[in-house]
Amino acid sequence: MYIISLIIPIYKVEKYIESCLHSVFNQSCNENIEVILVDDGSPDTSISIAQSYIDSLSLVHKKNTRIIQQENKGLSGARNTGIKHAQGKYLAFLDSDDILNANFFSKIIPILDNIEPEILEFRAERFDDQGNVTPFLSSLAVDGLYTKDEIWQSLCNQSAWFAWLRVYNRKLFVNENFFPEGKNFEDAYTIPYIFLSAKKIFILNDILIKYRFNPLGITATKSEKNLTDLGDSVYKMVSKLNIDSVLTASVISLSQSYIDDSLKSEGRLKAKQRWTVLKKHLLSADGFTPSMITNRGNKLFYIFGIPFLVFVNKLKKIGIKK
Repeated sequence: MYIISLIIPIYKVEKYIESCLHSVFNQSCNENIEVILVDDGSPDTSISIAQSYIDSLSLVHKKNTRIIQQENKGLSGARNTGIKHAQGKYLAFLDSDDILNANFFSKIIPILDNIEPEILEFRAERFDDQGNVTPFLSSLAVDGLYTKDEIWQSLCNQSAWFAWLRVYNRKLFVNENFFPEGKNFEDAYTIPYIFLSAKKIFILNDILIKYRFNPLGITATKSEKNLTDLGDSVYKMVSKLNIDSVLTASVISLSQSYIDDSLKSEGRLKAKQRWTVLKKHLLSADGFTPSMITNRGNKLFYIFGIPFLVFVNKLKKIGIKK
């Protein structure tokens, strides 16, 4: 069995796919690593570029690399296909415009081998096409193994549910724990509930992945579909509060993003209407526990609502961070 199955969905990334693959194979990636490329019906030359790159690899790397082709199903469908074909004990996800740091495998494999956590979370940094690199997310905790109860409130307050920010024991992806096809913000629909099934979580503060910031990307676009999908992810989490009240912290974090996007794209009146309806659901939900919120910005949003968002956005316009 492979230690890790690395799943890389591919769709319209001919500009980036070679650098992505180079970051995967230009390190200590050996016979214990399986790389699954899912061609999600990409209409450009991404797959031919990927195939040419794979053809140049060593026999070991070729043997452990597969391209799976399918009709376009979106990022969720491509990831699900990769999960269903994976043979590794652990799963890792890499978007095909992002890159792994050169020590990705050498850092995580000893931990997976010796400690066997169900989830291993690491850190990332953000970069853009101009080569600018910026910090991304603050440190969550000191390095080490934690029970879910020890780290769960911090995770929910950070609310960084990016699939590529961790590796996961494959057994966690069962039943409803797959990515929802046809939805944007698919990570928020899935990753929090993966954590609900885990008991042992390892935190590693090394930066192991570079996340490409694309201002024209799907989730950066303020569209009606994005608002609907993000809102639905919030309401899904509200429905799970009776299972775990600690999710309250993440509900408020996601709610803040949802209402802020509404404010920017629909205006103050519509955003206020959305927040009024949502807050009524929150206050009537079993398990809603505001004391779980420790993030200052999320606390202020919960207390002051739209005026807080307006104030923060004004500060950002003049270059002051909240």
